[in-house]
Amino acid sequence: MNNLSTLNSGLTMSSTEIAVLTGKRKNDIHQDIKTQLFIGLYGLKDGGDFHHEQIQGITVVLDNRDYWSEVLLDRYHADILVSGYEVKYRAAIVKRWHELEGNIQQFNIPQTLPEALRQLADEVEAKQAALKTIESQKETIQHKDELIIASNEASIKAGEILVREFVKSNDLIDLGEHQFYDWMREQGYIFKKDREPYQKYVKLGYFTWKPTQEQHGGKFRHTLRITPRGKVWLACRYLSYLDSELAA
Repeated sequence: MNNLSTLNSGLTMSSTEIAVLTGKRKNDIHQDIKTQLFIGLYGLKDGGDFHHEQIQGITVVLDNRDYWSEVLLDRYHADILVSGYEVKYRAAIVKRWHELEGNIQQFNIPQTLPEALRQLADEVEAKQAALKTIESQKETIQHKDELIIASNEASIKAGEILVREFVKSNDLIDLGEHQFYDWMREQGYIFKKDREPYQKYVKLGYFTWKPTQEQHGGKFRHTLRITPRGKVWLACRYLSYLDSELAA
């Protein structure tokens, strides 16, 4: 997903870029959009179906599970969204808008037919180069996918491991333990409130959710572990996720 898009002839800023500029998690940005814009500005009730509402200047992009993947805001809605943020974050957003608007103003409109044809040819060449890059990246990811499957199959007898052991042992995963938990929550593999896996993935043999041998504070704690089958499956799912991010 490109951070900058032109919808209805206007600039938009994505929730990903706002998250980067403010240092907030994208899920928190999405919650702020629901609270401040859908509910606060437009008075919509929080029923979880905000993407069904048609609001000019706000575009909600859904993933294949019908969850929010990205939100594109025009400047009006972006300014309202960050109005309650710290000054340094608001300043970062304003600065970025100035940069985007400056890029639009610097766009050269061809004055003659040869100039127009040359500009069109440049755009076609740039698109072709971008497509070649994407294809190359896909081939690289597919190759890495095959390598990681072979690697995990070779270590299939290693038994169940913790998430922190999984991310440390897998060079292709560029997230830390807590970030990987967040990613699994976003993908719908574990519950959002804790680290318990959904039962369908436990039944498929990807995770275990077992209590500790000793009590802590009078209660048994449960620990999420990844099975050998889950190692292969999670690695493939994460590489597919990277593939879709590159193609977006």
